[in-house]
Amino acid sequence: MLLWLLLAPLILITALLIAAVIEMPLIVSFIASRDYPALERCRGGTVAGSVVNALIAVLVFAALWVVTLPLWLTGLLAPVLPVVLSAYLNQRLFRYDALSDHASAGEYRAILESSWRRMYVLGALLALLYYVPLLNLLVPVLTGLAFTHFGLARLAELRKPGVHDYT
Repeated sequence: MLLWLLLAPLILITALLIAAVIEMPLIVSFIASRDYPALERCRGGTVAGSVVNALIAVLVFAALWVVTLPLWLTGLLAPVLPVVLSAYLNQRLFRYDALSDHASAGEYRAILESSWRRMYVLGALLALLYYVPLLNLLVPVLTGLAFTHFGLARLAELRKPGVHDYT
């Protein structure tokens, strides 16, 4: 049982990192060109920023997973903890990559400040899909798609005339 509790997050982390590193550039490029062609690329993010973001996301997720293991074994929060922790990992891992090409650093901060709750809820809803057989194989890609659409839509709203300039 303990081995499974330690192996499950490693499987999840691996799948999400593969999606974030390999698929996110393709997803962002495809969605931006198809659904947001007028959205200017401000390139507020960097590859180094993406790596640092991924490292922080994985380290915090792993630390929280290990720290909360006693609660899992008691059964008190066992149904809730995987969703809450996966929600954190989903939103933390994908939000940066979804916006790094198009948002300036100021725009990125403004979107995080105004939308962090919605990003966490989106991450939690997507985390629930890990429990649906066969669909769970597609969840990393769906997460990338969802966060890209969400982030670029928020950026387009932010850039509408009459909204503050965060560049």
